[in-house]
Amino acid sequence: MASSSTSPEPAALRLRPGAPVLGRGPGEVQLGTDSRWSLVLSGLADAETRWLTASATTQHASLERTAARHRVEDERRREIGTLLADCGFLVPSPRRTPDVLATAGGAADAPVLGALLPDGGGMVTLARRAVRRVGVSGLGRIGAMLAAHLATAGVGTLVLDDDSPVQVTDLGTGTYRQTDVGHRRAARLEAALGARYPRTAWARTWHADALPDVVVAVCDRVVRPETFTLLMSAGIPHLPVVVGEADVTLGPFVLPGSTACTACWHRHATDADERWPELVDQLAELPAAPGQETVLSVTAAALAAGQVLAHLDGTRPAAAGAVLEVTLPEAVARTRPVEAHPACPCTVPPR
Repeated sequence: MASSSTSPEPAALRLRPGAPVLGRGPGEVQLGTDSRWSLVLSGLADAETRWLTASATTQHASLERTAARHRVEDERRREIGTLLADCGFLVPSPRRTPDVLATAGGAADAPVLGALLPDGGGMVTLARRAVRRVGVSGLGRIGAMLAAHLATAGVGTLVLDDDSPVQVTDLGTGTYRQTDVGHRRAARLEAALGARYPRTAWARTWHADALPDVVVAVCDRVVRPETFTLLMSAGIPHLPVVVGEADVTLGPFVLPGSTACTACWHRHATDADERWPELVDQLAELPAAPGQETVLSVTAAALAAGQVLAHLDGTRPAAAGAVLEVTLPEAVARTRPVEAHPACPCTVPPR
């Protein structure tokens, strides 16, 4: 957590939402439990302990007001407030509530997202998501759950791309219904999720005036680099998700012109095995896979959502310049770096 340079004097300041204040014995409290930013204060008077504990549960009141209520001396309030501000535990009270689309008005997401920002502005992050567009291609279990995750997290527009029929093996993860089997995936998923997320906008295509901010493509067995030619030329970030025999790989998350692309990954694979292009052709010609296994599906959908949201929120996804591999039985993601291939022009600046 970045430290705050905001003075603790203004009445609008409050303790960072979501950070618990825990007693550690006489005169000592701990703020937060995350090892990245938790803080222990010692040498507190009883009134000061009560003040900080109460401030964590009365977010509508400023520290100045709760200090007066608990008869904390002004000098000590300023001293403790300065320390809390320097350690990133004081944030300004929001002047207004932004318009967000996240479930429950962002009540679950905003405190967690705010913990990652110097100003605690989790609602601002959610408001930015509400005007972003994400494309999802390949709407089996993984793609369908990914779309649901992104709608829950407050992404404003989702572009769904998959006209193949819903399979029985797509059921069971809370997206499609039994009556959807045999109907086109994109249409049925839009109907199911549209009823659950009525403020989310849904689309089937994108155009030059409304390009997606990110596109995720879920593919069986292998993905060809040419799949992303249009996205590369348009400068649209994209994430391939490839479902294997007992594994799923996510990435590389391509930031066109900045990170290794899918063609780089294939070139590296060909360097390691000259027969790789032949294998790609054979894999691409195989019939559609029978379905996507449960644990791999839910894990891959959550990881893909995390990568997309990290990018939308302004941070670098872990899969940028890397591939995340999830294998059974442990289903723990492993990160393998992917460097730009020297024979690939994807990161060469235009002349």
